[in-house]
Amino acid sequence: MPAKKDPPGPGNLPPDSRPFVGRRDELAWLRGELVSGGRLLTLVGVGGAGKTRLALRAAGAARDVHPDGVWLVELSALRAGDQVPPAVMETLVLVDHSTGSATEALSVWAQDKRLLLVLDSCEHVLTDCVTLVADLLAAAPGLRVLATSRERLGMPGERVLTVDPLPPGDPEGRPPNHLQDPSRLIAHPSAATASTSTSTPSRTSPATTVVRAGSGVQSAKNSP
Repeated sequence: MPAKKDPPGPGNLPPDSRPFVGRRDELAWLRGELVSGGRLLTLVGVGGAGKTRLALRAAGAARDVHPDGVWLVELSALRAGDQVPPAVMETLVLVDHSTGSATEALSVWAQDKRLLLVLDSCEHVLTDCVTLVADLLAAAPGLRVLATSRERLGMPGERVLTVDPLPPGDPEGRPPNHLQDPSRLIAHPSAATASTSTSTPSRTSPATTVVRAGSGVQSAKNSP
């Protein structure tokens, strides 16, 4: 079982003092999910769409329901998938003194914790992220994962929010008229999949719920 270098604090989210414009519907949906909804949420979109900042904003608002912390694990600098579990351990300030794998050590440590892991930029180490997330969710019922990626993880129970780039020429980040219907954003709990091309939900997979972002936010320059 890993030993702590120092008692972990409430998390490691970076401060964000910049104005946050728009994305009200997306933030409301994410906050609801992070408080009492799905255990695996993935923000999917092209590079520069604003996934990271939206994830951090929502995660910061969910600190109160994750007493063991909200932790950001930045994966963009990793060059191999087997570096994902050690990167999570480093973020959590853990040292593994066991003889097992880092994933096993993390699973043992997290089994009685209530925390939120934000896995940022999963796309280039996707397979290893899926393996780690599956093991951690199975071992730790109080753990929740919020991931950002250019493609979904494709896991059972995954809730996917498609984050589109901001409409050009609109400083307030208001969505085009055809995206302003809240039914396009928030999927009913009984619906397996919310259509990304029409406002009528369709059932295509029992394991994944897909919703599409409908309003704007100032994108961070380094967002994936």
